[in-house]
Amino acid sequence: MSGPSNPRSFDTTSALFGVAIIQALIGFVGYLSFDWRRFTWFQWAIMLSAFLYIALGIAAKKHPRLAVGLGIGFFVAYLLAQALIHPPLVFAGLIHKIPVSVLLLTGLDQALRQTVR
Repeated sequence: MSGPSNPRSFDTTSALFGVAIIQALIGFVGYLSFDWRRFTWFQWAIMLSAFLYIALGIAAKKHPRLAVGLGIGFFVAYLLAQALIHPPLVFAGLIHKIPVSVLLLTGLDQALRQTVR
């Protein structure tokens, strides 16, 4: 049976790719919901962060702990930026923040379980 050579690394990669998909969808829906001329730098950052999480997902194949750690760091920075811009935003959009948090924590769990070579 053929499969990934390191299943834990694959799980971390999948979690980061899942975050990328969610961020892209949230950004795209926001783009469709607002007039594109009113689309702020922060909304662009949300949508374009999908590329960051794709890159981290690719990097997770070789360095899962570093990749998921950076992913969590970027997501925390995103939440802090929301809190600084407009504090009620932190609690808005939980429908996307909870799944992203679960994916990142699952990726972290899998990365930490990986045996050191």
